[in-house]
Amino acid sequence: MPSYDSRKFVDLILTASSKWANWDPPKPIHVGDYGTISRKTGEFLREGNIFKPSADVQRLLDGSGMNIDLGEGALEPEVAKGDDHQFITASGAYANKAQIAANVNVQNQANAGLHVNFGFGDKGGALLVMYKPEYSSLPTGDGHLTSFLKAAHKAVKDRYIVTEVVSCPAYLMAMSREKTESFSASLSVTVTPAVPVATASASASLAWSHDMINGVHRSGSDANFVPLYKLSQPQQGFWAFLYPSGHRGHSENESLKWESVHPPWDKLNDDGEEMERYDPTMYADEEPDWEVECEQ
Repeated sequence: MPSYDSRKFVDLILTASSKWANWDPPKPIHVGDYGTISRKTGEFLREGNIFKPSADVQRLLDGSGMNIDLGEGALEPEVAKGDDHQFITASGAYANKAQIAANVNVQNQANAGLHVNFGFGDKGGALLVMYKPEYSSLPTGDGHLTSFLKAAHKAVKDRYIVTEVVSCPAYLMAMSREKTESFSASLSVTVTPAVPVATASASASLAWSHDMINGVHRSGSDANFVPLYKLSQPQQGFWAFLYPSGHRGHSENESLKWESVHPPWDKLNDDGEEMERYDPTMYADEEPDWEVECEQ
């Protein structure tokens, strides 16, 4: 029997945060990537990146007559720092305590610690912890991006675009179906005296410890991880220029507006399997197998 843990985790985090979880955070996902979502696993299937067009896409750009120069730097992602940590809890998961402490040991090394107690309610649930997250997103000005999408529409139409990426030097993810389970997790951060504790990053020594026994859990530290990203697609009206005038509208100057991407699977059960949809027309032509007793 196949495991649908990845799809279930992605679905729970998406419901809680409106962002997509990367089941394999060491696997890089970049702003501007485009592709589809696997219905079976919830994995993002990358096909290309708008900042680094393939040879085929470059030919589309060259033949568009729009004089799109990606070397201008106008399509560089915008980067912003986040808080010291971010928690995302889904379904019955919750974080009931978080502590951050700092001290200097006898080796004159500065140590910072993040300690959190987690719990799962009656429904189990999922959680994601990111230490010092950094946010990269598409530039707010859409002039160059609009031109690119129109010129390369044969490659990117009906594809999803990564419009935001959340990266971090340490992450912890967990999912449990157990009821009323609790566990604790700690992240130790050790930096040299030359680096202030408050600015500890991936260059510091990071290490997770936790006492979770049941469920699925993954963690990573001392590297650049991408546990979370946002997928978007242009609203359908944006592609109106592809159709003849009078058919589904027509606008060469349609502005670029994004809409969220919905999961390609139906509602999932606790094991991550798709639940059957009720189709009221399925038995419409069948005779009922019950009789109504009429009063005489």
